[in-house]
Amino acid sequence: MRPTTCFPALTALAALGIAASPALAQETRTRTHDGPNAVVTQTTTVDPQAGTLDRDRSATHKESGKTVSTTIDRRRTETGSTVSRSRTGPEGRTRSFEGERVRGEMGSTFAGTATARGGEQYGVFGERSRDGAGTSKPASA
Repeated sequence: MRPTTCFPALTALAALGIAASPALAQETRTRTHDGPNAVVTQTTTVDPQAGTLDRDRSATHKESGKTVSTTIDRRRTETGSTVSRSRTGPEGRTRSFEGERVRGEMGSTFAGTATARGGEQYGVFGERSRDGAGTSKPASA
């Protein structure tokens, strides 16, 4: 006897949230690579429902023991997204970048701040336009 599937019942369960899709759940992945010169570990956490991505990566040189680490955080907002990234080099100096992308009907803009290893800060701005067919290009092009 062949099993039958009751599609209306499945649809009702999905609508109630009882049969939640695993694609909407938060997912954390950790990868490690042990190479001849360095060990690299990366942990990525994605939550599609909340619109977040967090990534931490570190690389340690086997001979010297010096470590480089990078952290990236992205968050979806009502109007676009925010991003924050920092990198600490083997000498302990950190550089960072953060800003917000705002989507509009005909493109998007990005405004933020970059901080160099010496502490100098720079303003960052960019914009992209979108034609009626959905093609995106730099606004100055």
